[in-house]
Formats: sequence, C-alpha cells, structure tokens
Amino acid sequence: MLNKPTTEQKTAPETEETIFSFSRGRSATPELTEPAGKFLKSLEAKKQSYETVKKRDDDLRKLLLYLDSRQIGSFADVEQQTLEDYRLALVDHGYSDSTIESALRAALHLFRYLEETGVLFENPAQNLKIKKAPVIMGTILTEQEMLKLLAQPDLTHRRGLRDRALLETIYTTGMRRAEAAALTIFDLQPEHEIISVTGKGRKQRLLPLGRHAIKYLQLYLKNSRPEYLPKLSPAPDAL
Repeated sequence: MLNKPTTEQKTAPETEETIFSFSRGRSATPELTEPAGKFLKSLEAKKQSYETVKKRDDDLRKLLLYLDSRQIGSFADVEQQTLEDYRLALVDHGYSDSTIESALRAALHLFRYLEETGVLFENPAQNLKIKKAPVIMGTILTEQEMLKLLAQPDLTHRRGLRDRALLETIYTTGMRRAEAAALTIFDLQPEHEIISVTGKGRKQRLLPLGRHAIKYLQLYLKNSRPEYLPKLSPAPDAL
C-alpha cells in the first residue's frame, strides 16, 4: 500500500560500498570483508530477496565483529572451537534463541560458500550443531476482536480507507505483513476474486479474496490511492 510521497525514499544500499562499515572506528580486515561481500553478492545472483540478503548481512556483521575482537584477521584462522566460542559470546550478550540460530546459520552458509569457491580447503563449520529456536506463536484474535480491529480505520479519510483495505486483504488471505507491503496494482485481479502474492524465495501464489476485501480495495483504488500518487512523476506500481 502506498504511503504519502516524501522527498526522501528508502532505497536498497549499494552492497559493495556500504557492507560491513563497523562502529567505534574499527573495521575488519579485507581478508574478512571481501569474501563476506562476495558471499552476499552470490545470494543476490541467486535472486534472493533484498530482505534475505540484508538479514545475512546483519548476521555476518556480528561474526566479523567477534573475529575482530579476537584479533582474527582471516577466515583461514577460524577453527570449530572459534565458532563454539562465538556461540557462547552470543548467549552471553543476551541474544534470543532465534537471533543466535540465525547468526550461526549465516556463518554456516558463509563457510560452506568459502569451501565451495576454494577460499578454504577445510570448513570449520561443517560439524557445527545449531539448535533450532522454538517457534513462538502470536496471540490469536477472537472473531469479535477481529471485527473491532477492522472497524478502527476512519473511512472518511484517505488513510482510513487505505488501512481498511489493507486489513481486509490480510484478514481474508492470511498473507504475511511483508507480502502485503510488497503488493502491486498488477497483483490484484478483482474480476477473478484473487490476488497474486510473492512470498519467500520469490515464489508466487494466488490467494482468494473475500467480498469485503474486494469492496474496500476497489474503494481505495478509486477514492484514496490517487491522492497518494506523486504529481510530477510517473505513478508507482505499489498497491
């Protein structure tokens, strides 16, 4: 869904220039940052989503900062015990189980890539055991609570109409929040009562739309979305 146009728009950073810029005036050696940057580029080449690459970037920053603190300047100097100590450092830092799992999996994939590309002859992470973090389910709303939530937007304002269309669409399809944010006008097919969604791994699927979702989406497209469009540039594809 469109937001009100601003003069500054968020764009994906240029990976080669912005990756691994460390705080406190410290930076890891090129022997660490360059292979890590090439690994992230390989993910982009495999058509991984920007969010996935950014998450790997964030996870690898933790690893490189840790190696820097241990004065380890090359991946060739990393041993399995180094990674076990890294795990303990993440625990001591107070990271959640899911964050620790994600950080260790990023390290696992990185060292596998380094081995496959000939940077390393031996993978120190090959025997690394990663505990799967427990899945924490969110609170499930009752039908009355959901109806109350749907009634919150003020339909006399353009933002309220947009929000109601968004809520109805998420409610009727069960799509993820990030999937809803990435919708375009070309994904919507009200005449067939379906909408196309691009999920994880850029996989697309068709979801049925309920009559209330179709109603408010059409009202949004007619009465609200035009007011969010820029006046002096082409209209964006974002729904």
